Amino acid sequence: MRKSRKNQYKKLRIHTFSDGQAADIFSYQARYIADGLRAFYKMHRTSISPNNIFEHFCKKHNITSSYESIHEHPEAYAAAEKEARAYWDDILRKMIYAFKQIALDYPDSPHSLWFDKAYKEHVAAGKPTIFEKTTKLPDGSYVTSSTLNLPETPKAIWEEERNYYRKIKQGTRLYGKYFQDLWD
Repeated sequence: MRKSRKNQYKKLRIHTFSDGQAADIFSYQARYIADGLRAFYKMHRTSISPNNIFEHFCKKHNITSSYESIHEHPEAYAAAEKEARAYWDDILRKMIYAFKQIALDYPDSPHSLWFDKAYKEHVAAGKPTIFEKTTKLPDGSYVTSSTLNLPETPKAIWEEERNYYRKIKQGTRLYGKYFQDLWD
């Protein structure tokens, strides 16, 4: 029964998601977006960049993006084209970085990297990593709570963490801004 339902969905071009995929849909979709962006970035693209980017660099070189500018000002046109391509490639790299980080569960998170290192050092030094505290409640029952026995995270790590997430947010926003320009 399930196989025939899946075939019907395929014929109707209806995409299905498992509950596990739906519960973590942003991470699930980030894998596909990152892979698509990487393929787009690596392919031979004949277009220079989105029009607004190219026009910006044309204005910078005091030319228009018209066909006549190629013949009237070939050096300026070539320079604008080169700068626009480089700028567009940089935008694509920012998008790829953001979606790759999301898809891989934030592997470059400064706080996670610091925490893993601090935990390993703590264990290697033979220090207890968890403190358990048992408290007797008024009704006679007991509650046990656990806390990690690690040094406090340095402020510099938290600042790096904020910058890391800003970089990811920038990449996802650029994806939204240039979504309809991802074609050649």
